[in-house]
Amino acid sequence: MGGGGCAPLSGEKEAICELQKMYFLPALRGRGVAWELAQRALTFAREQGFRQCHLETTATLDLAIALY
Repeated sequence: MGGGGCAPLSGEKEAICELQKMYFLPALRGRGVAWELAQRALTFAREQGFRQCHLETTATLDLAIALY
């Protein structure tokens, strides 16, 4: 029904990850599911030693911008 997560930021040698692949079916959007998954992903990233998180989106993704 959806998913997302964190991975090491490509090309970085420091403890920087990237929040990526946050996609959900329309039925789940606007219900807090993405926010909860983002929080869990960031907690996991901190536990793995990451101290910064990179985030990329586009101006056309209104719901993503509101989430971030």
